[in-house]
Amino acid sequence: MCAVQLNDELEALRARVAKLEELQARSQETEKQLVLSNQRLAGILSIAQDAIISIDAQQRIQMFNRGAEQIFGYTAGELLGEPLDVLLPDRFTKPHKSYVEEFGKGPDVARMMGERREILGKRKDGSEFPAEASISKLVQPDRQIVYTVILRDITDRKEKEDELRASREELRRLAAHIESVRDEESKRIAREVHDELGQSLTVLKMRLTSLTGEIGARDPSLEHKLQELIDNVSVTMETVRHIATQLRPSLLDSLGLEAAIRSHVEGFQESTRIDTVVDLEKLDPEPDPQLAIALFRMVQEALTNVARHSEATRVMIGLKKVPDPVPFLRLEVSDNGKGFNIQKTRRNSLGLVGMKERAFNLGGDVSVQSQPGRGTRMIACIPLEKRQ
Repeated sequence: MCAVQLNDELEALRARVAKLEELQARSQETEKQLVLSNQRLAGILSIAQDAIISIDAQQRIQMFNRGAEQIFGYTAGELLGEPLDVLLPDRFTKPHKSYVEEFGKGPDVARMMGERREILGKRKDGSEFPAEASISKLVQPDRQIVYTVILRDITDRKEKEDELRASREELRRLAAHIESVRDEESKRIAREVHDELGQSLTVLKMRLTSLTGEIGARDPSLEHKLQELIDNVSVTMETVRHIATQLRPSLLDSLGLEAAIRSHVEGFQESTRIDTVVDLEKLDPEPDPQLAIALFRMVQEALTNVARHSEATRVMIGLKKVPDPVPFLRLEVSDNGKGFNIQKTRRNSLGLVGMKERAFNLGGDVSVQSQPGRGTRMIACIPLEKRQ
């Protein structure tokens, strides 16, 4: 009996030893995998160009990779155990500490680049630089929180963005200057066409009329030819008047934007028979000449497109001042025509490009909404105050 019991205990002991050996082998394999994992992580951290920084719950630096050394100018040995504040401009240390604390209490485990606004970092030499940052948190078994920040220096990108912005602004100013010169030249040509050519044609018509009265009774056939000449001169005078108005509507200079738009709409309705409703807010003071001519040309172009393409029976034109958030004028021209596919038409639409250029030169924008069978709407928004 004792021998049997001893054999059973020996077997149980052997099973325990085998189990312990299995657990030990697993533990050794786990440790091996952990070492390999740490080595891989160390390799990633060492070659990452972004700064990767870990801090504890008190926001003391626990890890500082090579990318962080290159960006900030410190070595890891200089900063381990130091507060994160040393890497931030003094004016941002307090709000940033509050931000990290708030993040630690919240449900999010990470906030990625693009979800946060740009921040500023401070290098060892005291210089500041723009950066983007992501942050994550890990709650350890002892309930302590470890934060990891991945920070990217975007100095080069910001410089390129500033250069691009400056280039676009210079292009805008140049385009505005060209547009201004073109409008002034159109104004001068319109004046010369109206005053000189118009007056010459008027004198010619008066002389032909006088000549008709003098010799008409003596030679009826010649009278008929003179009357044809008078009619041709009248048509030419009307053409000259139309060209001068297209170059620069005289009402725009004498009576203002509203009168010029209403006059143009009257001519549009007379020639197209399209019912047009005009709702123009009284602007006081009048827009400056550059803004006024831009808005008039947009109305002109929009109505030309309606007449050529829309097959509309009704057009609505609205102009109003919007006070907030920045005072601007909102021009809308809509029709009940056949509409069109914007994606297929936009690239080839020189009229739309011209309207957009005029708006852009004044710091505004133009949008067009249209669908086949549902009409078209053009909306232009232009600030009343010129961008500096």
